[in-house]
Amino acid sequence: SSVAGSDPRMRLFDLDDEAYKTIRPYEEPHLYYRADDEQRTLMSGQVLLRGLFGPEITTDAKATGYDPVIVLHTADYKYDVLGSNWKDCPRLEDLEDDATSSDFFQTFNTSAEAKELYAIASKLGKDFDRDDWIDCLMTTMCTDRPLPDKLNDFDGENDKSTFQRFLDFATYASNYKLKHNGAAYAKLGMGPLWHEMMANIRPVVEEMEKAAEDGGGVPPKLALFSGHDSTLQPLLASLGEDVWDGKLWSPYASSMLIELHKVSGDDPTFKGKTKYMFRIVYNGEAVTSRMDDCPSDSDLCDASVLIDLVTPFAKIVDRDCKSSINKDDTYSSVLATEELLTTPGGILIFGSMMILCGFLGSLGTFVYLTGRLPMCCFTRGSGVASLGVRRQSGSKMRESYGGISLPERNGDENNENEFDDEEHYTTNGHSNGDGSNLPPATIYGSASESSPSNA
Repeated sequence: SSVAGSDPRMRLFDLDDEAYKTIRPYEEPHLYYRADDEQRTLMSGQVLLRGLFGPEITTDAKATGYDPVIVLHTADYKYDVLGSNWKDCPRLEDLEDDATSSDFFQTFNTSAEAKELYAIASKLGKDFDRDDWIDCLMTTMCTDRPLPDKLNDFDGENDKSTFQRFLDFATYASNYKLKHNGAAYAKLGMGPLWHEMMANIRPVVEEMEKAAEDGGGVPPKLALFSGHDSTLQPLLASLGEDVWDGKLWSPYASSMLIELHKVSGDDPTFKGKTKYMFRIVYNGEAVTSRMDDCPSDSDLCDASVLIDLVTPFAKIVDRDCKSSINKDDTYSSVLATEELLTTPGGILIFGSMMILCGFLGSLGTFVYLTGRLPMCCFTRGSGVASLGVRRQSGSKMRESYGGISLPERNGDENNENEFDDEEHYTTNGHSNGDGSNLPPATIYGSASESSPSNA
């Protein structure tokens, strides 16, 4: 039997618990599923969830007659924070420039090894840039497609092959910025994602049923974030200098687990600030002991260490994202708008602009469709107001709407029975007596009490 089968403490979901009878374990609030709007990350999450809950989903589908639905939380891919996004935070470009212009990186990037690899790459095509080396080489090899002869020397063991040298060089060059200057780039870029993740962790550690400051709601038993290698690597880098060295690229199907374990009973040997311990596992290996302030001889560490470490940079707002080299003023405009909407005057200005824009949009649409400016006019006799366009020619007056013209009438507006009995105008879009249509719920001309069919 499995460990979870024999030890209740190892069960994340105990399906015998009454809590899962009405709300299934794959439903919120028990499960929180987050992914960016990329097909491969969505599918990765789906595969993992089917592996976890496949039997339960199949059983429930047969019992209820419909397929269960797992809620997915995602965002606009262009501005999502499941990766370090300079469009969301332009200062990331400054930090990358600071890292790549450092003396150490320049020495690395102008070394004999670098010059030789760049020379080989230049002969393989002008589009074979360093930023593309890893994706290009790995996707080609993993799909069994032919490599250029110069790079087709990897046998799975030879670390000195040209293929492996390209991978190692590109990996270190790409990851250098994540560890430079105390992982400043990784911490700033992953701040919003850490905020999302800590919104599920802090309420548990602090034993709060709801965490209003983190958006409210009961924390899930399992929170799944499906991202990329560019998600995992900066997360690892932000945890400390020794947790991840940046020399190996995260392979396909990599995973990083953050586990919370509650300390049961009154253990006199436990000196933690909270009643919870945490463990971080990267691709099956516990890395908690590599973190500062965690015991080097244990995989478990006091949860307060994790909270104290990431709280300073786990932010969505109040991030230092203003760039000195990025000329895109989008971020500054967003900040200015946010500041404006925090004041009563700003809200009034914003509301007035919305009303004005709506009016101008409606006016423009009317003029575009009719080719005329609107004017309000009222007809006597029934007290019904109509919005139309009138043309006056001598003593005659004509009403029109788009391509529909109403019969001419004389200038006596007191004449309530202007239309003969053969003309019928309706408000429901059906055909009139002459085969024409009027827009639904639109009244033109006089509505005579003695002739209701004219209304």
